[in-house]
Amino acid sequence: MSVVGGRLSWWLLAILASQFLVQLTVSMTRPVTSYRLLAQGADAASVGLVAAVFALPAMFLALSFGRWSDRRNPGVMLAVGAVLTTVGAFALSRSTSVFGLAGWTALLGIGHLSQVVGAQSLVAYRFSATDAVTSFGLLTVSGSLGQMCGPLIGGWLAEAEGGLPTTQSTSLSLTVAALVGLAAVAVAAATVSAKAKGTHDAEPAAPDSAVTMLRTRGMPAVLLASFGSKGSTDLVTAFLPVLGTELGLGARSVGGLLSLSAGAAILARALMPWLVHRARTEVLLGLSTAISGACAFGLLVGPPIAALAGLMIVLGFLLALAQTVSMVQVASLASARSKGSALGMRLASNRAGQVAIPGLGGVISGLAGVSAAFGLLGVMMLSIGLVVLRSVPRGET
Repeated sequence: MSVVGGRLSWWLLAILASQFLVQLTVSMTRPVTSYRLLAQGADAASVGLVAAVFALPAMFLALSFGRWSDRRNPGVMLAVGAVLTTVGAFALSRSTSVFGLAGWTALLGIGHLSQVVGAQSLVAYRFSATDAVTSFGLLTVSGSLGQMCGPLIGGWLAEAEGGLPTTQSTSLSLTVAALVGLAAVAVAAATVSAKAKGTHDAEPAAPDSAVTMLRTRGMPAVLLASFGSKGSTDLVTAFLPVLGTELGLGARSVGGLLSLSAGAAILARALMPWLVHRARTEVLLGLSTAISGACAFGLLVGPPIAALAGLMIVLGFLLALAQTVSMVQVASLASARSKGSALGMRLASNRAGQVAIPGLGGVISGLAGVSAAFGLLGVMMLSIGLVVLRSVPRGET
């Protein structure tokens, strides 16, 4: 790991701090945006569609962002992402129409993508394959801390008198999120000079094409698990406020449940290096996705708050484990000149999941109620888990 005098180097500290602050901004903003939509009289289908818009432009931009990082300076991409995230959060605090909220949510998603591609590319190029496991673990733990604190702070600020968020209370919450984003911009600026090793001393070789990377053994299974786990996380984030409203839970209670899930994600990411060195990644991915599907079925029955909290903890752990293992494996499978491109392709897969899964959940919930969206989640994750497990060669589990 990059250390100076036994300490983490300044550039790595800046990346970790930026990751925390951007994730805190986004994790405050997204659930509160759902409450803002509900306060405007929007239905569950609109909530799902706005949640999907977060990932739609990013789905088409992710691979290009990754290739840009391979050829140029990922630190610039990280800093620009922090700026766009801040602008998106502030604009959401002033918008009241469904179309306006959808448009600024899309900008928020592009900013988040840019920051994540920049951060992951810097780490991938700075470390050997062995050290990258621990380094990616640190990166994802810092993000998980933001994901844990964001819903709790956002929900606490958004809950008005009587328990139901209003347009005014969500404006306050989103404005605070934008202020957090400003801090992320200040920290991210320090990474602009942290160029990825070996990528700027000479004219870089062209990264592999998407087709070439997809032909790499094991890559499709990893991308499938990443697609499902990321889209499922977004579905839970978007629809738990709707489910909580049906169950009579206030915004602070729902924020607490999302924070418990994010806290479990921190544990999963901290344990990831230990697990990766003791089991095949395909097995970890398959089991984590399949078992998370079983947990999603538990949400269908509207369990008591204590049982709901337990389910959210297990679900958060498993979905985070799948996400983190997939990131490490994609970087490991990619060639030396294509790590940014491969990570961008993984993020494109993630964004496709973030568009398709919450969007389909919104349509289904509009027809059959919000519980049906969690039923979709259960069926999909069980199916993906089985597909990934079947991809493991016989005798190598």
